[in-house]
Amino acid sequence: MVTKTMQAQQDFKVHSRLTCSCGFTYIWLLLFIAFSGIGLSVAGMSWQYQVRAEKEKQLLFVGAEFRNAINSYYSTMPDTVKSCLTSLNDLLIDKRKPGIKRHLRKIYLDPMTGKADWNFVTQQGCIVGIFSRSTLTPYKKKGFNLADAQLAGAKNYKEWVFSISISNNLKSPEEISRSQQSNEVLGNDVSAIRPSVEGRKLVNENKKDSSTKSGRICNPGDCLKKKEK
Repeated sequence: MVTKTMQAQQDFKVHSRLTCSCGFTYIWLLLFIAFSGIGLSVAGMSWQYQVRAEKEKQLLFVGAEFRNAINSYYSTMPDTVKSCLTSLNDLLIDKRKPGIKRHLRKIYLDPMTGKADWNFVTQQGCIVGIFSRSTLTPYKKKGFNLADAQLAGAKNYKEWVFSISISNNLKSPEEISRSQQSNEVLGNDVSAIRPSVEGRKLVNENKKDSSTKSGRICNPGDCLKKKEK
């Protein structure tokens, strides 16, 4: 009887130890899952930050490329009159002068949207800059170079504006068209007037020749009056 009682006590102790061990194992498993989740979350946030930071670098590069191309477009024309930039495609091939002039290698996509859906900064209806459509908040708040110093503290990427400042002597496409039409009309009027002027010159020369042949030098009107007398 005593032996059975002792055996039962030993079995109870073994069962208690196993139960306690399983409980601790379960707790450690829960802690492991929790810490693993936190680690994965931190890793995900770090990866997201790296991706966004890389896109910001691309946006700064692309914006500078557009700004330099727009500046080159307007700089190639005289300061007196600058023709208007109405499409980014005009930066790829400049048709204002003979030959091929490229201010931009290609139309870059917006790294934030993945599309070439740029917003434009305009002056007198002419494109003088671009900016993104993204409303996300930038990670980069400071540390910009001198050309992009105005981007510091921007609330969203739409405030990252890449533009130039030019004089007010821009000519819109409508003004250029009207100017060309007026020049054509002016040219036609001059060509119409020219024959009549030349004809009058010939008449005067003929009258002078007839006066010279008669041996008298006089005005054509005086010579005719003398002949009638």
